[in-house]
Amino acid sequence: MDNKKLGRGLDAIFNNTSQSQGDIPLNILDEPAGKKEIVNINISEIHPNRYQPRVNFVAERLEDLKQSIKNEGVIQPVLVRKSDIGYELIAGERRFRASKELNYTSIPAIVISADDTKALQLALIENIQRDNLNAIEKAKAFQMLIDKFKLTQEKIADYVTMERSSISNFLRLLELPIEIQDMVSRETISMGHARALLGIESKSMQHLIAQRVIGEHLSVRQVENIVTRIKTGKFKVTKKQNPQIIELEDQLRKVYGTKVAIKKSRKKGHITIEFYTDSDFDRIFGLLKNAK
Repeated sequence: MDNKKLGRGLDAIFNNTSQSQGDIPLNILDEPAGKKEIVNINISEIHPNRYQPRVNFVAERLEDLKQSIKNEGVIQPVLVRKSDIGYELIAGERRFRASKELNYTSIPAIVISADDTKALQLALIENIQRDNLNAIEKAKAFQMLIDKFKLTQEKIADYVTMERSSISNFLRLLELPIEIQDMVSRETISMGHARALLGIESKSMQHLIAQRVIGEHLSVRQVENIVTRIKTGKFKVTKKQNPQIIELEDQLRKVYGTKVAIKKSRKKGHITIEFYTDSDFDRIFGLLKNAK
């Protein structure tokens, strides 16, 4: 999505193009710092945005940002609004977190006037512009705009300059089981895979095919073909296994958010927990380490 389109999204939010005090320039996320009124605010006075749409902050990317800030400082100011206890962060969560972890005492900021709706919209647009939100985070942010701020899909599409059908496609992802939503969040399956899985009515079958996507590296087209076979009754599940083992595998899958296989003989066996990325391994290892 290009920046010009996102500029129109900001224009829709603020209903004008002026840069007078209290308004925000249309290209505030990209305009050179010298053209804006910037103040240094004590980091201890800033608290996170309660409507922050972004949930997952990749540790490696945050480390890269910290190194950049060490070398060059905070080039782009964060956006904040005044609150009863100081300032609430609107945009720039990663810069704020990185600066805080570096033990910086202050951070350059622009103070703007924004109600709750505008605060969420700005945070959402900033993250979309930088392509920081995963598909589930976007879906939940859109759903929040609908539930909390009573916006229609058409109005959301206008604000973020997307097609209404795209907004609808994101929202449909929230119909999937939480475990599959987590797979999308961790990017172990794509949004295309997830959309294909929505064509399967059975939640257990959705889980089964999602695990096959991960384990067999199925393409979106392959999943779509499987869905067609399921709908026409041509797809058969032939797994022969103790129902109790299947149930245990399902419970462990929900705990670890990935495929778990139990192989058991008379008195011994083994459990296989699969991971697909380094961050996936770190997440699972943390769960195992903290298990009681």
